Amino acid sequence: MSVTDVETAGAVPQPSFLRTLRFAAAHWLRRPTQLFVMTIFMVAATLCDVFLPIAAGRLVDALGRGASAPGAADDAQRALLFFVALAFCYFAFRNASLRMWVTFAARNMEEIVAEAFAKVQRFSADWHANAFGGSTVRKLTRGMWAYDQLSDALFIGLLPPALVVIGLAGVMAARWPLLGLFMLAASLLFVAASLAMSLRYVAPANAISNAADTAIG
Repeated sequence: MSVTDVETAGAVPQPSFLRTLRFAAAHWLRRPTQLFVMTIFMVAATLCDVFLPIAAGRLVDALGRGASAPGAADDAQRALLFFVALAFCYFAFRNASLRMWVTFAARNMEEIVAEAFAKVQRFSADWHANAFGGSTVRKLTRGMWAYDQLSDALFIGLLPPALVVIGLAGVMAARWPLLGLFMLAASLLFVAASLAMSLRYVAPANAISNAADTAIG
């Protein structure tokens, strides 16, 4: 089977990226309280991560003053406690958020598969007699995996780095406005290029791969 055959055999319109996001958001909003709490935890962990370099800088400055300087020991102790407290809060908030995310994502995937199979089972007997069961099951499980990867990418792979970039750009802009603006502009340019490559190059190639996988199934 050639690439052209794979592209045209049993081809169906591919959902848009916004439609896919709306589908994921609809499942997320079924559990608004859990979503809100774990998002707050992730935001809190990210804020701690943003201020960790500042705490480390204060600790280095306090140690650099030397033990003989007036109040140097007290400043160093306060800086160390501040750094340790931030690090502890970062790991505590992030671990709590990820633990909640595991159950949140598992329940959503369970519902997606159950609802999809329930919909397929309502199809007519003629459809079931003329459809390949293996390819149908493969499509449903692949959709579940795709949702899982998209959700992980948004909540774990995109949200914390985006908050870190915005936070660091704000901290830099407070002291060096041009440097902060440059960092924010460069980050936005990188995100735009990544999205364009994903939607225009990776997504069409992935659609061909999925069609071949369905044909084999």
